[in-house]
Amino acid sequence: MVTAAADRSRGGRVGIQLIRFGSLLLIACGLFALVTGAVTLYLQLDSQLALERAGRAAGEQVRTIIDRIDRIQSRLTDYPVIRAAQADLDAGARHAPRLRTLLREASIDNILTLQLVPMPLDRVLDNDELERDYAMIESIVAAARRGAAEVRVHYPASARESLAFAQRLPEQDGVIFLRLTVSTISSLLKADERLDYVALMAAADGHRLALATLGQAGEYRLGRIPVPESELMLEWGRAVTASPLDLRTAVIVGSSGLLVLMLGLLVRRRTRLASLLQRESTRGPEAGREPAPGPGADTDQTLVVDAAPGAEKPAVSPGAPARPPEDDLPAWLLGEEQTPTPDKAEPHAAGRGSGKDTAPSTAETAAADPAHPKTGQAAQPASNRDGLHIEDGALVGTASGMDHPASARDLGRRIGALARRRGVASLMIGRNREAQTNGLLAGLGEGLASAGLDVLDGGILPWPVLQSAAVRHTDGSALMVGVAGASSGHFSIRIVLDGDLLGRQALERLLQDAEPEAETAAAGVVKQLEAVDAYLSASNRQPRLKQALKVAIDCRGGVCARVVPTVLEALGAECIPMQTDASAADDRTGLNPTDADALSELRLCARSFGADLGLAFDADASRLAAVGPRGEPLLIDQILMLLAAEQLESDGSATVVLDPFFCRALIDFIESKGGRVIRTAPGPTAVQNGIRQSSAPLGATVYGHVFTVGSGHGQYDALAGAIALLRALDRQGTALREHLSQLPGLLASPLHRVVISGADAAGIAHRIGQRSGLERIDSGTPAALCYASTSAGLTIGESVADGSLLLRFEAADPDTLNRLRRRLREAIGQVLPGQSPSF
Repeated sequence: MVTAAADRSRGGRVGIQLIRFGSLLLIACGLFALVTGAVTLYLQLDSQLALERAGRAAGEQVRTIIDRIDRIQSRLTDYPVIRAAQADLDAGARHAPRLRTLLREASIDNILTLQLVPMPLDRVLDNDELERDYAMIESIVAAARRGAAEVRVHYPASARESLAFAQRLPEQDGVIFLRLTVSTISSLLKADERLDYVALMAAADGHRLALATLGQAGEYRLGRIPVPESELMLEWGRAVTASPLDLRTAVIVGSSGLLVLMLGLLVRRRTRLASLLQRESTRGPEAGREPAPGPGADTDQTLVVDAAPGAEKPAVSPGAPARPPEDDLPAWLLGEEQTPTPDKAEPHAAGRGSGKDTAPSTAETAAADPAHPKTGQAAQPASNRDGLHIEDGALVGTASGMDHPASARDLGRRIGALARRRGVASLMIGRNREAQTNGLLAGLGEGLASAGLDVLDGGILPWPVLQSAAVRHTDGSALMVGVAGASSGHFSIRIVLDGDLLGRQALERLLQDAEPEAETAAAGVVKQLEAVDAYLSASNRQPRLKQALKVAIDCRGGVCARVVPTVLEALGAECIPMQTDASAADDRTGLNPTDADALSELRLCARSFGADLGLAFDADASRLAAVGPRGEPLLIDQILMLLAAEQLESDGSATVVLDPFFCRALIDFIESKGGRVIRTAPGPTAVQNGIRQSSAPLGATVYGHVFTVGSGHGQYDALAGAIALLRALDRQGTALREHLSQLPGLLASPLHRVVISGADAAGIAHRIGQRSGLERIDSGTPAALCYASTSAGLTIGESVADGSLLLRFEAADPDTLNRLRRRLREAIGQVLPGQSPSF
């Protein structure tokens, strides 16, 4: 029996030695990982500190550059400089000798170009000295619009490389254009021990070009700091010590090493407990009594694992209890059960042990969740109808009024219910901008699907693409969410069901539903559909133009830039696009095709490049405006004359549907060609209804909505109108200038709006017309009043958008037009005291 106990003892010793060796191995691995993580962390922090110092050094150089640019621009706005510039302008000295001398006295040297450009911009068109320098023109236009253009780099990486400044003079007198050598700024770069590499870069059109560098480019950590209000940026680099691991991996390795180290210490500590257990197992079944030692047996059966070699083993008396292991490690590492004292009990222990409900109270839940139903203050906003109003053909509201997803889903269910009542099974949706409409369109799509419609989401796309895809993939039903501009907080929703654009009455019924209909059992699905590529592919199959027409295109920072230039180039036109960057769009996306003084930038571009035609589109290519050859004004009435002449040549009795604000000269022109004119109420919905009732091949509104048979979908389409205009010019084989010379003379005012604040619009319009000195004639529609004489005409009607008055007048000569303008101002002042018209 003693032999068996000895064998067990020897086996226990071997197991304990193996466990001890394993614990030492764990401790070694943990220490290695911990040290590796710590060293890597140190290297990473050291590199980060070096990069921060380099960033501060680069920032100091950028501030020096900014100070130099600010000093130059402030000199251009100093009173002596402005006075000298105005004097040079008055003297017709475009190259500004007085101003040049004054700038050099102000230490602005290295002047390459100094030129004064008179305002308004139309006068620039006659300035042959610009020599079609479009880079200069862009800076001048930017200064004319904003007061000062951003500092641009002209002709980088060429012999003409320069920095361009442009500053508008007060009172719209003109623009100072200044080109300086790049060394004016690059000379400010300084070597710094905190930087290994620094370069002045020009960042334009998505490319970066080095203007000046210090140091050699290499394997550096690079940083870039843009210079505000300019195309310049500073690129800098700093060499740092490469660490074997990145920061995240270093933290993981170090943490893992710490855990392995603690595990090794824990296992090592447990070997002492194992030795005591092994000793107890060799004592036999009789507890408390030691067997008599046999011959050659050890008098001490206790194994002291940690005893050093040669050290004296402590003796244990036979009846003494086993000594517990020493507490050389914390209790939490030893794994012993800890009973909390009353003052260290868990905060909610009493609640759990006393049978009390410890779930959060309703008030606490509501505080965490604003939409909790028991608080009486649900986060649901008021009905989305409260945040919407109706303009003809669109629901209009603010983004803040629809910022809750439930509001968009509720509106989507209402639209879906109306569509189902009309027999619509699927609907195409899209938007004209990215960030402002993502959530709104997604909520509308969910609501439409819950009403049982299959929804095809085309994403960001223009109005013509949406309508074409709707005809191809649905029964002509579509929904477009639009935003006026990049910083605008307003959106619009246009709805087309089975080819019909919903007007005011249909939209009012939509919003007057008491509650949205319940979700159907057979909910529809929302699918993504790439429609732009299919549209462009189809455009490539269109017949090409016979002439290589040169066309300037103003996309006005809208999504139409994705499609319009490509489609027109596929026709064979030479396109000169401008304002194609949607990320830089402003709120000037609206058009007024009745204003001859509008589109000054497009007119300047068309004149500078000798374009045959200039076309302007609103953000999603739903409305069209144009300028004539070499930037000549071209009103929407003249566009319709060209389109109608082409249509009447093939169909001498064709019908044209117009809203009431087109000039009488256009109506007389169409009727003289044998055509028929139908005048409707204002707005695209009324014009579309007139087209359907009369099967007319052409229609338009003065806002630029153009309906043509070439669109293929029955909705207004600015791109289809532009294509029809180009084909008309191409088939005639003559320049647009010759076409315009054959049209009747046209002198008309822009479409003006007079706010009447809910008053009797019809009565006010009648009283103004009576005071105009003209005789009332038949307008062809009850939506407007027309007055005319042998040399002048006036149309007054109520806006379908907000109930204000709209008026437009025309005359045979400028003097008559000015007299009529003065009479109308006096009439409005008499009928509406305190009202000051904008004309």
